[in-house]
Amino acid sequence: MKMKRNKHQLEKGDALTDRLFFFLTGHGINVRYIVQLRPTVFLIRCEVESYILKGYSTYEQARKQMIFLQHLQQTGFRLTSYIRSFPSGLQYGCFYGKYWLLFQYIQHIGVFRFNEEQNRRQAAAALDEYHCYAAKLPNQLLSQVPFLEWNAKWQMRTLKFQRYTSLISACIGSEITSELLRWAEFSLAELNSFDWSSQPYGFIHGDVIEHNFVRGEHTYLIDFDCVSFGPILYDYVKYCYGILPFLNWSFAALTRYKELYPFLFNRAFLLALIFPGDIMREWDYFLELPSFLQEKFRRQLILFTKNNYELRFAFVEKLYNVIT
Repeated sequence: MKMKRNKHQLEKGDALTDRLFFFLTGHGINVRYIVQLRPTVFLIRCEVESYILKGYSTYEQARKQMIFLQHLQQTGFRLTSYIRSFPSGLQYGCFYGKYWLLFQYIQHIGVFRFNEEQNRRQAAAALDEYHCYAAKLPNQLLSQVPFLEWNAKWQMRTLKFQRYTSLISACIGSEITSELLRWAEFSLAELNSFDWSSQPYGFIHGDVIEHNFVRGEHTYLIDFDCVSFGPILYDYVKYCYGILPFLNWSFAALTRYKELYPFLFNRAFLLALIFPGDIMREWDYFLELPSFLQEKFRRQLILFTKNNYELRFAFVEKLYNVIT
């Protein structure tokens, strides 16, 4: 489940695509048609080659993407979508109050979902390959990406969950609400006192979820908008959040993925898996929605929270016993 607050909603429909058409053709792109995928993401179909056009709110955001992806491409990593210059020579375009980057379009072969074992394996391999190449990135990039403040983010989401305990309990029941808070508070307390000096750090993708993988000729990892510098295990925790519901929340099933071997007996990794990060994230989004949208998404969020709850409870209790 993924709810998104559209903070930078653009107008939709023919007016916007017509203006984009003239903007793009003016910069040398032979456009056949345009499809709006998200508020600031468009598929640009052309006669010979197609593109993804993505808009950023500030020049700084666009510039950091250009710099990071340029360096990543120089490492030899091939399993992502890189930025292309406009045929007119522009590195980025200014249009409609946004800064637009042109990405190569990867031809999809079906929809990528973690419910397929082959997809889970290929996603793990693509993520692992990314980190092998990311280890070659120069230290000068540290000034271009933020440091990963995941403990602070998780703490803020937990505090919000606590503030809205009555509302959440009315939706999912007081027992589940209390258990989720117990997991979160235990995990955060232990992670905050953990000695992180022994953990490998690197450039984190930051949003390892199924819609950021594309199945084409290979399996590609796309969308580095959340790139940061921090403990590498964070990306693998996010990956596990995505696949565990399809593994019946079985810790033993994680041993089928060789890319996870370095983490399965890592205390910080196990503590992070206890934290209900996926559930906290969705409630955080939900609580920021206007009331009419909350009504629209409430049932969906309740089902998401309760899905396989008993299996997840057993999974967390097993990790708790291993750790303590």
